[in-house]
Amino acid sequence: MASFQVNKINFSGTPSGDQTGTLEYKEASSSGGYTLVSSDVDVDTDGTVLESPPLTISGLVSGTLYILRFSNNCASPVEYWYEYITAP
Repeated sequence: MASFQVNKINFSGTPSGDQTGTLEYKEASSSGGYTLVSSDVDVDTDGTVLESPPLTISGLVSGTLYILRFSNNCASPVEYWYEYITAP
């Protein structure tokens, strides 16, 4: 099994302030829902995840493509940012 740390969220633009949001993931080939990593993730305006210890997603299959989904807890309507990550 593989794992990786989430250290940065790549926003499409620069937020006006730090963000608190929800981070989820799923296998890219899955039609199922997302698995919750945390619903209280603090992120700086440059996308740096401000969690200590760092967020770690474990139990992944090496070489498999996953989708990370981050949403701002205060945005209405909800806006999602996606990252595609291949497990090491």
